[in-house]
Amino acid sequence: MKSFKSPLYTIDYSNRMPRDSAGSLQIGRHGASRSDHWQISISKVLDATIIASTLLVAALVYRPGGDIKYNMAALLAVTFFFLLAEIAGLYRPWRGETFKRQFFQILFVWAETFFVLLLLAYIFKTIAPVI
Repeated sequence: MKSFKSPLYTIDYSNRMPRDSAGSLQIGRHGASRSDHWQISISKVLDATIIASTLLVAALVYRPGGDIKYNMAALLAVTFFFLLAEIAGLYRPWRGETFKRQFFQILFVWAETFFVLLLLAYIFKTIAPVI
């Protein structure tokens, strides 16, 4: 699949950061610059921090004392967000792209992550009494 088209936006999956045969980012003349690499790394750390801290703060507000289930949910949310963000090409240089396009691509990845987590919750909630 090369692109996803919607009336509001188009996500182009073929426009990813250049990678070499081992899957590593190509840095240099035809690849991402070093500043892009650092910005992408910082973005990933910030994304993971925002996802995990938001869930854990919400868990502490609504259920003081904590529970291991919330830690596992935060880990799953971060993992699936990163996986789907890489597939969608979210972590790449955004030079020349409009804010609207960036926003809708992030929103699309968030929606995918949310529905995958809901599906997993439904499957394991339904299967739990059987096991």
